[in-house]
Parts: sequence; C-alpha cells; structure tokens
Amino acid sequence: MWVRCLRTALTISLLTGLCLPVGAQAAKPAANAAENAGKSADLLKQAQTAQKSDNHQQAIELLTQALVSSKEPASVLRLRAESWQYLGDYQKAEADLQAGLKLAPDHAGLLEGLGWLRLFQKNYSGAEQALNQALAQNPRAYWARLNLAHALLLQNRHREALQQYCELVQTEPDKPLGQYLAKDYQRLNAKGVFHLDYSLMLFRFGLKGTSCP
Repeated sequence: MWVRCLRTALTISLLTGLCLPVGAQAAKPAANAAENAGKSADLLKQAQTAQKSDNHQQAIELLTQALVSSKEPASVLRLRAESWQYLGDYQKAEADLQAGLKLAPDHAGLLEGLGWLRLFQKNYSGAEQALNQALAQNPRAYWARLNLAHALLLQNRHREALQQYCELVQTEPDKPLGQYLAKDYQRLNAKGVFHLDYSLMLFRFGLKGTSCP
C-alpha cells in the first residue's frame, strides 16, 4: 500500500493521510494540539492587552477565538465575562460566568468574577456570598478579598469593610491598594454604584500611604 501510494499519489492529503506510517499519523494530532495551544495563548495575551487599554470589544473578539482551542475555557470565559461587564452587558457576562461554572464549579476566578458582577448589579449580599465561595477555594486571592471589602462597604458595614481593606495592606504591603481603590470606585461610580464612604477610604488608603486602626 505504501509503495503503491507513492507511485500513484494524486493529492497531498493522500500522502499525509492514508500513506503515512502509523507513528507519523499519530504525531499529527499532537502537533496540531501544540499549534492550537500556541495560537490560543497568543490570542489570550492580545486580549489581555486590549483589556488593559479598555478596548473590550476587541478583547471579546480575541477571547471568542481563543475559546475554540483553549485547554482552560473556564479562565477564558472569566476574562470575556469581565469585558462584557465593562461594556454594560451584564446578561452576557452572567451567561459566560455560569457557563464556566458548569465546567468548573469550584473555579475561584469564576466565583470572584461573579462577585464582581454582582456589585455592578447592585446585589451586594449576592456579591458577598460569591466572594466568600471564591475565598473558600483560595483564601489568599487578592481580588476576591478586595471585592469582598467593596461588598461590605456597599452594605454599610463600614467597620468590617475597613478591617478587610486593612488586612490587604498588612498581608500584601507591596500592592498599591490606594490605586486599586481609585480604579474600582471609578468603575463602580460609572455604572451608578456609589457610596459616600468611597472618599473616606481613598483618604485612608491614599496613593502614598495608609491609615489603619
């Protein structure tokens, strides 16, 4: 069959399919998988760059392409949900997060993302619940801890929120909490999620210093 195929080959597909030795045929799926993984990783990096520039429509397009071959679709769905969220499409953000949680019910990143979305939806107790679930999976998750503090503040639980913010300062002193607060409060404000204590927290955790009890 191999000799006959070499003599009568009419197409490249014949030579690279039926006429290849078994070992060579077995190598093709592995090579394709590696190539797809590389493409997915490249798309993911491009999408994250777009997100950092607040170009969320482009990020969504790139992440949709990355989903086709990603080995970690739950993480890709988490990122795409955030872009939908910042564009104000909470329904699509919710759909991506729920789809991801069906694949990975205990995914800390998805649970943290769900808590972040709940803040924008003004469901602060729901945010607290999702974020506590995320922290049950990863107690040191910085963004889940930060968003939990936001959720407490927005429920007028000022002392608990302050304690949570201070714990972040104490356990992660190298992270610029003041900058993160300014950015998060700006995003929340832009979507109508406002609290009078934002200014107080920004004063306490200024860009150059902190003030904890």
